[in-house]
Amino acid sequence: MKVYVSATKISFNIAEILNPELKVNLPPDLLSGLKRRHAPDMVKFIFSVFKTSPPNWTVEGQLGKILFGIEVENITISHLSTPFNMTFKHKSELQEKENTTCVYHNQSRGEWVIDGCHTLRLTNQTICSCDHFSFFALMIPDVKLSEVHARTLSVLTCVGGAISVFFCTITLLTHCFQHSRKSTDHAMLVHLQLVASLLLLNLLLLASVGLAFVGPAYMAPGLCPAVAALLHYSLLCCFTWMGLEALHLYRLLVLVYNTYMRHYLLKLSLLGWGVPALVVSIVAAVSTDFYGLNNRMCWIKDSGVQYGSVVAYLIVVLLFNSTIFVIVITTMLKLRSVTSPQGKRQSRNITCSVLGLTCILGLTWGMGFFSMGYTNYIILYIFTILNSLQGFFLFLWLCVKRLRGAEQSSMTTGQSLSTHILSVGSEVWPSSGRTRQSVPQEGAIADNTSKF
Repeated sequence: MKVYVSATKISFNIAEILNPELKVNLPPDLLSGLKRRHAPDMVKFIFSVFKTSPPNWTVEGQLGKILFGIEVENITISHLSTPFNMTFKHKSELQEKENTTCVYHNQSRGEWVIDGCHTLRLTNQTICSCDHFSFFALMIPDVKLSEVHARTLSVLTCVGGAISVFFCTITLLTHCFQHSRKSTDHAMLVHLQLVASLLLLNLLLLASVGLAFVGPAYMAPGLCPAVAALLHYSLLCCFTWMGLEALHLYRLLVLVYNTYMRHYLLKLSLLGWGVPALVVSIVAAVSTDFYGLNNRMCWIKDSGVQYGSVVAYLIVVLLFNSTIFVIVITTMLKLRSVTSPQGKRQSRNITCSVLGLTCILGLTWGMGFFSMGYTNYIILYIFTILNSLQGFFLFLWLCVKRLRGAEQSSMTTGQSLSTHILSVGSEVWPSSGRTRQSVPQEGAIADNTSKF
């Protein structure tokens, strides 16, 4: 027996329903488990369809548009040897179809459960195979955070942000005190720009949460939108400097030579701080109402603007950084000599470099995409902890980098100056200041790898 269902009609004839949303296929041996002497002469099936769940039925999440019920009036049928199939057709508005789960309503417990049903997800439909009768539906995990988890994640964000503010400040002050009279290589200056953007981001994040906690009644007019716009700007600055870190890393470790560029750091700074300002200016020029109080913080209120100016921006940066990450790791692995007596040390250096790459390229920000469309609390907690502490991790990595640099400086003391004067993009002759372009050598790449 086949049953076809729409939102308003049930029929055994598909011709009566032009576009059925649900097709039910009952197996031929449906009544084979019944004992003949106890079986009634007629078995009465009741099919029903609902558009919305009854108010007294507990729902944790969202239900699909069709709630379909199969009941038997005069006998009990359960634990079917051949499960019956219900094929739910996906509509365009059901965008979360990849996360759907077949559930039935347990009347004794008063909730939707998955016992006795198997879910098969296909491209345009979901097939539910169940071994008993009840009321069935597709469950879509709720994308809204519970109050307890939302509060906990907010506290973790603030604590992690405060820790990052402290260590970012220590990093910048340490550099100012130790290198005020010394020239600093471009790689360190790029790192420091990323640290500065993280410091700005976390300061504004704490200010945004603090203003939301105070409440709009005690805020000066326009203060929350201004903080929201600055928070938007600082977040884009972080993403941009992560992308510029990847670009600089590619020039340092892959191109090696022929990379000289006039006013290189100035051009990076214009990109790192200027492009986010341009994006925020365009958003604010379209409408200042896009910024304001949203979800316990001063932030972007319009979801379309969030996806267009933040999520899309992050996707572009992560795709670029992931490509550079693969290229750089491949290059570094090629340099590792298995037969070299320093093989173990090179392995440690590569491990440290991988962790540093993950931090400065912001690859952990990509974890947020794994919880889109449904709430995965494990990923959300890991995402919150790692990214709120990014400033702290960057501080640790720079400390390790300085220690490695000090060790290498002590090992090279007393050697000839001419064997160590290498710059990114050319070889410099001390006597005349002229440059000679050369073919990249493995030793030069390894030297730049150790600098990183």
